[in-house]
Amino acid sequence: MFPLCLLLLTSALTAASPSDPTATPRDPQSMEWSRRETERSRKLLAENPGLLAALQKRGDELAATNPAPVTRLHDQDFVVRRGSLVHLAPTGERILVDATKLAPGSVVTEYRLSPDREKLAFGVAVYGNDWTTWKVIRLSDLEPLTETFAIKSSGISEISWDLDSSGFYYIAGLTAAEDLKAQRVARIKYHRLGTEMAKDMVVYQNPEKNPIELYKAKAIDKNRVLVFRIQGAAEVPLFLWLVKRTPDGFSAPIPLIDQGRHWGRVVGFDDRQVFVRTSKLGGTYGILSIDLERRKERTVISAANDSVLLQAQQLGNRFVLQYLEKDLTNTIVVTDLTGKRLLRWRPSDLQLPDRGTLGLLSGDRESRTGDFTYHAVDLPTQTLRFDGATDAITLLPGKPVPFDGKKVKSTVHYYRSHDGVRVPIQVFTRTDAPSSPKFAYLFMYGNIGIASASQFNRKFQLMLELGGVVAVANIRGGGEFGLPWQKAGTFTKWKSLNDIAAASQWLRKEFPSIGSRVALSGRSFGGMNTMACYVYLQDDFDVFTPVASVSDPEAALAENGWWAYDDHGFRRNRRGQIFDEAGARRKMATWNPLRGVPKLKSAKPILAFSGEYDIRVLPDQTTRFHEALTKRFGPEAPVYMIETEKIGHNGRAEFVEEAAFIARQFGVQELKPLR
Repeated sequence: MFPLCLLLLTSALTAASPSDPTATPRDPQSMEWSRRETERSRKLLAENPGLLAALQKRGDELAATNPAPVTRLHDQDFVVRRGSLVHLAPTGERILVDATKLAPGSVVTEYRLSPDREKLAFGVAVYGNDWTTWKVIRLSDLEPLTETFAIKSSGISEISWDLDSSGFYYIAGLTAAEDLKAQRVARIKYHRLGTEMAKDMVVYQNPEKNPIELYKAKAIDKNRVLVFRIQGAAEVPLFLWLVKRTPDGFSAPIPLIDQGRHWGRVVGFDDRQVFVRTSKLGGTYGILSIDLERRKERTVISAANDSVLLQAQQLGNRFVLQYLEKDLTNTIVVTDLTGKRLLRWRPSDLQLPDRGTLGLLSGDRESRTGDFTYHAVDLPTQTLRFDGATDAITLLPGKPVPFDGKKVKSTVHYYRSHDGVRVPIQVFTRTDAPSSPKFAYLFMYGNIGIASASQFNRKFQLMLELGGVVAVANIRGGGEFGLPWQKAGTFTKWKSLNDIAAASQWLRKEFPSIGSRVALSGRSFGGMNTMACYVYLQDDFDVFTPVASVSDPEAALAENGWWAYDDHGFRRNRRGQIFDEAGARRKMATWNPLRGVPKLKSAKPILAFSGEYDIRVLPDQTTRFHEALTKRFGPEAPVYMIETEKIGHNGRAEFVEEAAFIARQFGVQELKPLR
C-alpha cells in the first residue's frame, strides 16, 4: 500500500485540479488583482517598520500557551498537537497521524474512534480549509481501510460509526467545483468497510429540487439511525428524522418533530429517546426529550427566564449546559439525563472573570470527561476539564502569557438604538493609562444567534496597548437574549446596522477624547456588517477593517453559500419551507454592500482582509468589493485589501496588520504593552 501521507489530498483555491474534489476554481484576473493590491497595502504598512515590528513581536508574545484539549472516546484519550493526532495510551504516547509527513499546512481537524477501539476515521484540512480529506485506518498498524474521500466540514464531526464498527455514516455529495456553482445534493450515505465507496447506500436525501440544508447521521442501534440538520455554530430551524434499516437498505425518513417550525439542534440520545435543545420550550431554549417510536415529547430542562441556554452537550450520562446570563456573564450547569441538577459552576469559582468566551467540551455521549477553553479580553486562553465521575471542573496548568489582565477594566453599558431599543455594549479600558483613550475600536458580529463575548484574540489586546478603548456591541441578530433577539436582526438587517451606528455615536459621547476616531471591525458576518456600514452608514465611523467578509450576499447564495438562506433572513412557513423568497431578496438588496458602492459619495480608509484558503467566504468576495471601490474613487483612494496567505476562514492572522493600519490612520506611533 501507499504511505498514508501520499494518499491525503492537498486543496487550494489557487490551483484547481480535476482529480482533486477539494480544489475550488478561481478567476485568474481576481487572483492577480488580489496579489497586486495586497502588495500595495503591505507597502503602505511598511512605511512605519518600527511599529510594525513591535506589533509583530508583541503579537507573538501574546500567542496561546494553554494545554491542547484532550478528547476521550470509548475510554481512549486523544489530542491534536501542532496538527498531529496523538493517542495518549496507558503505555505511552503514540503518534497516529504525523502532520510533518503530510502536505504543508495539514492539520488533523476531526477524528472518530470506532466502538471496538480498533479503527479510526480522521479528517485533515490544509491551511484551515473547510474541505477535509478523510481516511479510515486500522489502529494496530495504521494501514488504510478505505480510499480517501472529501467532505466540506460543518465544524462538527462529519463521521458517525455504526455500533458494530463495520461501517460509518457520512455526508456525501458535492465536489468543491460543484459546490461553488451551488449544485445541491444534500444527503447521507453509509459505507461498509471492505466495499467500494462508489456503491455506498443512500441513507437520506433531501427530496427537494434545491435543498438548502446540511445533515448528519447517528446510529442509535443496529436497526435505527437519526438524521438531523447541522450548520456549525449557527442557530437554525431544526429538522430531525428517524430512518430504519430494511433488507434492501434504509426506510423512508420518519419525521420526529414539526420540521423547520422551531429552532435548535440535537444534543444527544439513548436507545429510547432523542434530546433536542429547542425554542419550542421558549426563546431562551430548553431541552426536550422525544420518544423515538411514539414521538411523545417530555420537557427535561425548561427554558429559563433570566438566561439563555447557548450550548448544550451530552457527555456520557450528563448534560453540560452553557448559559449566558442577562449581565453577559457565564454559568455552566451539569445535570443527569432526567434534568436533575448536579453542578452549577461560574468561572469566578476558579478566580476567573465571569465574562468571557466558553468553548465547547471535547467528547460526546461516548465520553465521560471533556476539556474546554475559556478566555476573555483580560484573560489569556485557559484549558479546563469537566470530570463526569466527580461532576467537577478543574483548571489545567499552562504556561503564563506576558499580559497583565488586572490592568484591564471591563464594564457593561446600555445605549439606545434608533428605535429606542436598549442594546448592551461591553467596554474595555486600561486602568494604568495616564491619559484618556486616543481612539475606539468597535467590534461586533450580530448574526446567526452567536453571542459576542469578551475574548483574548490578540487584536483586542493590541488595540488596548496602542492606547484605544475596545468596545463589543451586542447588536440584534446575535444570541445574547435568545431567539427573539436573533430574529430581530436576521429578518430586519437594518436593525442590526442601526444598532452598530448607535454604538459608535454612544462611544463618541462617552469618550470625548476619541473625537471622531472610531474604527469599526467584524469578521465573517460581522465583516459583512462592517462593509454594509461603510456603504450605507459611513458618517458614523472613521476607519473600517472587515475580515473574511461577504460583500455580496445575493451572489454568495448562488455560489457556495447555498446552505445559508436561514442565516440571511429567509422565512419558513409552518411546514418548514422557505416562502416569499422574492420578498427576502428585495430586502437583502437594500443593504447588500456591493450593490450600494455606485451611490457612495466618498471613500474613508478601509483595509479588508480575506484568506487564500477560505472556501466558506470566498476571497473573491473581498476582491470584488475592493475592485468596485477602486473603480468608483480611483487608485489613490484610501481603499486597501490584504489576502492573507495560507489561511482559511478562521485563520485569525490579521491582527498585526489590522493594528498597524488603525494606528497609522489615527496617528498612533507607540505600543505600550500590558505586562
